[in-house]
Amino acid sequence: MRYVATPIWAYMLILAGCSGGDEQRIQENNTTAAANAVAPQEIAPAAEDVVTERKDEALDYEYRWPSAAAAIAPLNQWLQSHNDDQYAKWRNMAEEAQKDARANDFPFSGYSYQQNWVTVADTPRALVMEAQGYEYTGGAHGMPFTVSMIWDKAAGKRLASGWRSRMCSIPPRWRAWWAMLSARNLMCSEPKNAAAMPN
Repeated sequence: MRYVATPIWAYMLILAGCSGGDEQRIQENNTTAAANAVAPQEIAPAAEDVVTERKDEALDYEYRWPSAAAAIAPLNQWLQSHNDDQYAKWRNMAEEAQKDARANDFPFSGYSYQQNWVTVADTPRALVMEAQGYEYTGGAHGMPFTVSMIWDKAAGKRLASGWRSRMCSIPPRWRAWWAMLSARNLMCSEPKNAAAMPN
């Protein structure tokens, strides 16, 4: 087999032909980028979460919900009402327990209630939220809990009551699948009749 020796200067000529005009291309790219530049837009600051915190010797109370929920007037009103109801309920329970402890010369450990809603999904059709919470009534330990809510933006109401009874009749191994499918259908499809959706 015979090899043909190609002189190095031939490779250099080929490479030189490929690399010409770099400065002109850079200048053209800079001009194009400057012409396509858009003035930076003022970004509105994110709205604050709504937070209620109250603490005294009887009750340590915290309830919060995200700005996405506060921006929806009926949902904000529902959350504020729920907040007020929970505070009144827990305040009453804590004061009664404190009175009983004093009357029976028993040490009182303050009560605690926390419910913190966070946005799980925010679509044009629905706002899905989950609340992590904690309840303490003076015992050995508190009780954590989780609550979920789907707010139908088109209907202006939360979806909660209708699916629970149907879901309880489903075998446990299928419940998670059914809940996921229901949420996906709600968020990905247009409502046929928003008035027919459950409260």
